[in-house]
Amino acid sequence: MIRHYARARKEKRAIDSTPVNTPTNTTILSSVCITGETAYTIYQCGTTAERFAEYLSSTLLPTLSETDIIVMDNMRSHHAKIVKDCKRATG
Repeated sequence: MIRHYARARKEKRAIDSTPVNTPTNTTILSSVCITGETAYTIYQCGTTAERFAEYLSSTLLPTLSETDIIVMDNMRSHHAKIVKDCKRATG
């Protein structure tokens, strides 16, 4: 971000700096069941289709029952072929 406005003492220039080493993103994939059970995992950086498929197969799907429903939004990794194959494999 670039600051367009700043305050400084009279006849002085406002000087600001930005950090050189910005931290990496942390992604938390989580699900909450109506009974209160939670399933989650934490990744450094963003969510890829492979990571989301791994979360489904190893963390979320083992905790679900036959009557549970998964609701996903339009995130790109939710509609990837590897995720669809993972859902089909588990029924």
